[in-house]
Amino acid sequence: MANNIIKINCNSPETYRKMINFMRENNIIFHSYQPRDERAYKIVIKHLHHTVELKDITEELAELGHKVRNIINAKHRQTKEPLNLFFVDLEPANNNKEVYKIRSLQNKIIEIEPPNKSKHIIQCTRCQLYGHSKTYCNRPYLCVKCGGHHNSTACKKSRDTPAKCGLCGGLHPANYKGCEYYHNLTKNRKATQKMQIPNDNYTTAPDPHPVAPLPNTLPILPPRVNRSYADVTRGRRSKLSLENKILIYKTVIIPIWTYGIELWGCACKSNTNIIQRSQSKILRMLVDAPWYVSNETLHKDLKLKFVKDIILDRSRQHMSKIETHENELLQPLREPTNNRRLKRKWPNDLI
Repeated sequence: MANNIIKINCNSPETYRKMINFMRENNIIFHSYQPRDERAYKIVIKHLHHTVELKDITEELAELGHKVRNIINAKHRQTKEPLNLFFVDLEPANNNKEVYKIRSLQNKIIEIEPPNKSKHIIQCTRCQLYGHSKTYCNRPYLCVKCGGHHNSTACKKSRDTPAKCGLCGGLHPANYKGCEYYHNLTKNRKATQKMQIPNDNYTTAPDPHPVAPLPNTLPILPPRVNRSYADVTRGRRSKLSLENKILIYKTVIIPIWTYGIELWGCACKSNTNIIQRSQSKILRMLVDAPWYVSNETLHKDLKLKFVKDIILDRSRQHMSKIETHENELLQPLREPTNNRRLKRKWPNDLI
């Protein structure tokens, strides 16, 4: 591989352990990954009250045939208050997927699902490189604060001294997500989460240890359940991402009420407001917006136009096409209507 890196694939767990012991005894710089047969089966238990004892959850899961390795009660990111959410690590077994069939624990209706996949690349807190963790790292220490070759916990840098990144040489900690080194990795990151080994583009601080590619592993998913279209698009409770919800709305709903909008757009305001109210309700359902968020904020954040703006844009496009159309019989449509018996709008009035 590039930068004099050697990648070794072991055929058996025994060979893996012998290789790890050999490299540690000879002080070889390396990092590895947790063997697949030792990885915990991670699940998330939802709708279980946070006051439930962790020991009781462990014992009940053991009675159902699932041995718990670790269990944590999730807390709110800002307030640090406990949530009705538990992250559970199960010991690897053949019946791990059967855990998704459990519908109740501690006499409470629950829901078990796999954890969300993190969008960030894992970073080692020992060498500060990306793609592996400190548990399986035998590289030299790199301080996250000052960039020195020592443990971050033993750093003696004062708070008045600016931080220095050991990866790019910038005046920021090594775990800063705005780091140039991290941005280059995320740009080159492929769908399989393989990272390319960085080149020698950094002149201020050369890469102390090049990054090896991540193993090509696939997450263990629960058995697929056949769901109807109504289940997939069930509004506030839908598990679809926001991007997919907006995509469905743009491709399925919007073409319905925009058909012939160049003509019916000149209807009275009370009729066009019906379409606008429907769109605002749908957007609130898609993002599960609280009552104090205005419709204007929703349209601005989701980059969707109001109905009146869509009518204006479509009408202008329609008239511009008629103006350049080769059929001369369409030209009278651009002329304003003079004989008006009723006080109403015509398509020409929308421009």
